[in-house]
Amino acid sequence: MPSPTFVARYVIQTRNDNKDNVGVNVGVNVGVNVGVKLSDIQTKVIELIKNNPSITHAEIAKALSITQRTVERTTKKLRDLRIIGREGSDKTGIWKLF
Repeated sequence: MPSPTFVARYVIQTRNDNKDNVGVNVGVNVGVNVGVKLSDIQTKVIELIKNNPSITHAEIAKALSITQRTVERTTKKLRDLRIIGREGSDKTGIWKLF
Protein backbone atom coordinates (compact mmCIF):
# COMPACT_ATOMS: atom_id res chain seq x y z
CA MET A 1 0.00 0.00 0.00
CA PRO A 2 1.45 3.40 -0.89
CA SER A 3 2.23 5.78 1.92
CA PRO A 4 -0.35 8.49 2.74
CA THR A 5 0.05 11.96 1.28
CA PHE A 6 -0.05 14.92 3.68
CA VAL A 7 -1.78 18.08 2.50
CA ALA A 8 -1.88 20.94 5.02
CA ARG A 9 -3.26 19.31 8.17
CA TYR A 10 -5.29 16.56 6.52
CA VAL A 11 -4.30 13.01 5.75
CA ILE A 12 -5.41 11.58 2.43
CA GLN A 13 -5.23 7.81 2.39
CA THR A 14 -4.86 5.90 -0.82
CA ARG A 15 -7.23 3.07 -1.66
CA ASN A 16 -6.04 -0.51 -1.13
CA ASP A 17 -6.57 -2.14 -4.54
CA ASN A 18 -5.86 -5.65 -3.23
CA LYS A 19 -8.97 -5.54 -1.06
CA ASP A 20 -11.13 -6.72 -3.97
CA ASN A 21 -9.28 -10.05 -4.24
CA VAL A 22 -9.47 -11.00 -0.57
CA GLY A 23 -12.69 -13.04 -0.88
CA VAL A 24 -11.44 -14.88 -3.93
CA ASN A 25 -8.08 -15.75 -2.39
CA VAL A 26 -9.58 -16.86 0.89
CA GLY A 27 -11.97 -19.23 -0.88
CA VAL A 28 -9.19 -20.78 -2.95
CA ASN A 29 -6.73 -21.11 -0.08
CA VAL A 30 -9.23 -22.60 2.34
CA GLY A 31 -10.01 -25.44 -0.04
CA VAL A 32 -6.32 -26.16 -0.58
CA ASN A 33 -5.19 -25.89 3.02
CA VAL A 34 -8.12 -27.53 4.77
CA GLY A 35 -8.66 -30.31 2.26
CA VAL A 36 -11.85 -31.99 1.21
CA LYS A 37 -14.08 -33.81 3.64
CA LEU A 38 -15.72 -36.81 2.01
CA SER A 39 -19.07 -38.31 2.93
CA ASP A 40 -19.42 -41.93 4.01
CA ILE A 41 -20.87 -42.88 0.63
CA GLN A 42 -18.03 -41.14 -1.22
CA THR A 43 -15.47 -43.00 0.90
CA LYS A 44 -17.19 -46.34 0.26
CA VAL A 45 -17.38 -45.67 -3.49
CA ILE A 46 -13.65 -44.90 -3.58
CA GLU A 47 -12.92 -48.13 -1.69
CA LEU A 48 -15.02 -50.17 -4.14
CA ILE A 49 -13.28 -48.54 -7.11
CA LYS A 50 -9.89 -49.19 -5.53
CA ASN A 51 -10.72 -52.89 -5.17
CA ASN A 52 -12.31 -53.21 -8.64
CA PRO A 53 -11.47 -50.46 -11.16
CA SER A 54 -13.90 -51.88 -13.74
CA ILE A 55 -16.91 -51.77 -11.38
CA THR A 56 -20.11 -50.28 -12.81
CA HIS A 57 -22.56 -47.80 -11.31
CA ALA A 58 -25.11 -50.61 -10.99
CA GLU A 59 -22.64 -52.84 -9.12
CA ILE A 60 -21.70 -50.01 -6.75
CA ALA A 61 -25.39 -49.28 -6.10
CA LYS A 62 -26.07 -52.93 -5.30
CA ALA A 63 -23.01 -53.25 -3.03
CA LEU A 64 -23.96 -50.13 -1.04
CA SER A 65 -27.75 -50.64 -1.15
CA ILE A 66 -28.33 -47.20 -2.68
CA THR A 67 -29.87 -46.10 -5.97
CA GLN A 68 -27.88 -45.98 -9.17
CA ARG A 69 -28.73 -42.27 -9.48
CA THR A 70 -27.08 -41.63 -6.08
CA VAL A 71 -23.97 -43.44 -7.31
CA GLU A 72 -23.95 -41.33 -10.49
CA ARG A 73 -24.17 -38.10 -8.46
CA THR A 74 -21.44 -39.33 -6.12
CA THR A 75 -19.03 -40.30 -8.90
CA LYS A 76 -19.67 -36.98 -10.65
CA LYS A 77 -18.79 -35.10 -7.46
CA LEU A 78 -15.63 -37.22 -7.02
CA ARG A 79 -14.69 -36.49 -10.65
CA ASP A 80 -15.26 -32.76 -10.12
CA LEU A 81 -12.97 -32.92 -7.07
CA ARG A 82 -10.37 -34.73 -9.22
CA ILE A 83 -10.32 -37.72 -6.88
CA ILE A 84 -11.39 -40.24 -9.52
CA GLY A 85 -11.49 -40.32 -13.29
CA ARG A 86 -12.63 -42.61 -16.04
CA GLU A 87 -10.27 -44.07 -18.64
CA GLY A 88 -11.78 -45.54 -21.78
CA SER A 89 -15.39 -45.82 -22.78
CA ASP A 90 -18.38 -45.82 -20.44
CA LYS A 91 -19.03 -49.47 -21.24
CA THR A 92 -15.54 -51.01 -21.21
CA GLY A 93 -13.48 -48.37 -19.41
CA ILE A 94 -11.99 -48.43 -15.93
CA TRP A 95 -11.91 -46.05 -13.00
CA LYS A 96 -8.65 -44.32 -12.04
CA LEU A 97 -7.80 -42.85 -8.64
CA PHE A 98 -5.72 -39.68 -8.66
